[in-house]
Order: sequence, then C-alpha cells, then structure tokens
Amino acid sequence: MRMSGKQLQNIELYCSTHTVKSLEERLADGESVLCAEGYVSALTRMGYVAQGVCVPEFLLDRPEILRSLYVQFADAGSDVIEAYQVIN
Repeated sequence: MRMSGKQLQNIELYCSTHTVKSLEERLADGESVLCAEGYVSALTRMGYVAQGVCVPEFLLDRPEILRSLYVQFADAGSDVIEAYQVIN
C-alpha cells in the first residue's frame, strides 16, 4: 500500500501552513512524542505470522504488508515510525 496522492497533498499542505519542529525541539519543549513500533506483534495480531515463522523471509514475499503497517502507524497519529530492520 502506498500513500495516495491525496494523503501526500495533505502532508504538503500541512507542512506549508504550519511550522514543523524537529524532534529535538519538541522534546526540549517537553512535548510528548508518539513512536510506533511493534511490527511482529502487529503482524501476529493481524494473522500474517505465527510463532516460529521467519518474519524477514515473510516480508520479502509480502512487502506491501509492511508498507501498510507504516501507513497505519502514521494514520494512528505516530510522530516517529521506526524502520523495521533485521541485522545479521
């Protein structure tokens, strides 16, 4: 799932009409920052993976599901979305 043209337009409009603070500025000002993570839990809850399945291998076959999670985290209001990484 990719962001639609309308979603991108909304982001561009927001950024052009609002002053966007950096993460460091927001934290220094005492603001709360929502950070999305929990990919394996979300994938399990959605029924895409089960205990013991190699998640990185699964995501090679179905990358659109990971993209969908990124969009869902953003739509839920996350300020920061961590990258799903596997380091060998």
